[in-house]
Amino acid sequence: MRSTGVTERNQKGWEFRLCDELVAASLALAYSGRTAHHREFTEHTFHLAVMVEPYLEWILQGRKTIESSFSMRRIAPYGVVERGDWLALKRSSGPVVGFCRVAKVQHHELDVEAQVRIRDQYSLSLCADDSAFWRARWRSRYVTLIHIGEVHRLPPLQCAKRDRRGWVVLSNKTQGQKIGVASHRDCRWNREWKIYNRAGSCGLF
Repeated sequence: MRSTGVTERNQKGWEFRLCDELVAASLALAYSGRTAHHREFTEHTFHLAVMVEPYLEWILQGRKTIESSFSMRRIAPYGVVERGDWLALKRSSGPVVGFCRVAKVQHHELDVEAQVRIRDQYSLSLCADDSAFWRARWRSRYVTLIHIGEVHRLPPLQCAKRDRRGWVVLSNKTQGQKIGVASHRDCRWNREWKIYNRAGSCGLF
């Protein structure tokens, strides 16, 4: 029993560390004048979205403005992500390379009519005009449409996630408030942003 508890704490550890890193990054962005929303990092929920290319890069470029999650069951992000929440964007089998703010959320139960309506209305914003995209999701019963607000690139941030979940709720609002207090004392991101900004790699869309 003890070893199981240790394993669970270790698994949760990377989630708390990642939250702390993201809050610290938001403070660095605020200090550099790139965002005015750093306080809201401690007032909304953090999520981790694992994404594949080219969709991830299209979000960072501002080309893809809606992210979708189709499923057979009511699993995250269905019913758990809200307007104002923040998404850490993790490359599949790679680091976290950005984060974005949720501008609007739509949760839908799907039937054939709803599938067709969503495809007709949102294909362009989803960057999903390929028929193979929709065929692969035709049997889904639920979908979450996440309208993306401001987007920030990050220097690659390693994440010790080892499980196969494509979506992780990293913290609730109370946890975010506790994490934010510690992050005020972290100046490492200020140094990293200076280096990253000089390289011309930081983007805000």
